[in-house]
Amino acid sequence: MKKVLALAIVFMVFFSGCYQKAKGREYYGAFDEKIVAFAMKEDDKSFIILGEKYSYVFKPNKTLEYLIQNLNEAYKFDIENGGYSILSDEKSVAAGFKVIIDEENSSKEFLAWAKKNGSYKPKKEGMEKFLFINMYIEGKLYLPNEELNKSVPKLDKEFKIKVKKERFVDTDRTELTKLGNFGAMMVFIPIFLILEVGSDLAKEIGK
Repeated sequence: MKKVLALAIVFMVFFSGCYQKAKGREYYGAFDEKIVAFAMKEDDKSFIILGEKYSYVFKPNKTLEYLIQNLNEAYKFDIENGGYSILSDEKSVAAGFKVIIDEENSSKEFLAWAKKNGSYKPKKEGMEKFLFINMYIEGKLYLPNEELNKSVPKLDKEFKIKVKKERFVDTDRTELTKLGNFGAMMVFIPIFLILEVGSDLAKEIGK
């Protein structure tokens, strides 16, 4: 029941069919992306980052799916310290970030699962009670749907990621396809799962 209460499940609005085309070009480099929401599609379990400049829809990942199904466990997604890249085809995106697990406050079942799924001890003083899992996911880049961005539950804190580009991104390209159909559902990931950059834990990781 707690798990259900922790999630905000909303119906996605019916999209008109395509995203609006952005004007101009963004050339090779990097930019800061302000996050609107973190979510997972209920049908195929795709992980979604809704940003102000772009939306990022990642392929289903069993590790992420298991983590979202176990919200009561003691872990955090280190999203802001991750790496994000728009690939040279201008439509694909890759992301890498850490999952940080508190061994002292996690169940035996969860820790057993973590050890079977690539967890490891960080080689940093003061981090003895934590396990890390390195996540690497790939997906597609979309132009944002302003109607959807306005309708989702608002984050209590501001989160940003830095996105790199392998080459220039031509945002005056053909319109991108819609995210889903009427009635599709997304589960929005509560922000208590996202590690804050200024937190004590983040500071320890960054040392």
